[in-house]
Amino acid sequence: MRLRFKELGFLLASSSAVLLAQNSGAASMNGQTIFGTTNDPRIQRCGIHVIGEDWLSVTPFIETAEGFDGSFDLGVTKTSKAGSSQTRQSNHIKAGVLSGSRIWVDRPARIDIEMNVKDDGGKVVCRLTQAFSLPEPATKL
Repeated sequence: MRLRFKELGFLLASSSAVLLAQNSGAASMNGQTIFGTTNDPRIQRCGIHVIGEDWLSVTPFIETAEGFDGSFDLGVTKTSKAGSSQTRQSNHIKAGVLSGSRIWVDRPARIDIEMNVKDDGGKVVCRLTQAFSLPEPATKL
């Protein structure tokens, strides 16, 4: 059975939604990949990798067709007892390569993430919006 690219994208997006529903508010987001929704055949996948325990690293990624030029913006809003903070990063994508970007957040907190990938014409070709809660880290003995 052969899947067309759009069908594969839908399956990936559906699978990631199930994975996220199972992990929303989970004690550990360490090692999770959250996929965005793409609406352009030049974008195979985009999203973020979440790595860490006490501090989480949120790192965007993109897999594109050769020669894709554009830009991305990533915003993370962290809300905790101490208040809220926003971190935004953006940069160019040249020939399908997204330059290094990483945002660190500590726990406990509620995290709201938004990422947009645009082509050179300004058209949004991939979008990710996700929220999850990070409980207090486990006490180490």
